[in-house]
Amino acid sequence: IDETKQEGKAGANKYAYWATQCVEEGKWVKLPNVTMEQVVKARLFRRLLTGNLDASVPSYPPFPGSERHLLRAQIACIAGAT
Repeated sequence: IDETKQEGKAGANKYAYWATQCVEEGKWVKLPNVTMEQVVKARLFRRLLTGNLDASVPSYPPFPGSERHLLRAQIACIAGAT
């Protein structure tokens, strides 16, 4: 996917999102920018998240990325619908 054709500051990557498993620990991980392909594929299946951002995402159709990319794609879908 050509990154130059991605939506910029007015699109799905307008905001940065962070995730953590434990607020008290203070370890936050910045979620990566989402691609058009990830948003399209994330809408085609349902999956419960494991909480491990590095976990693979077994799905059909195959999802291009790990669970951190799926979480970011789901956030983009929700943000785009509001």
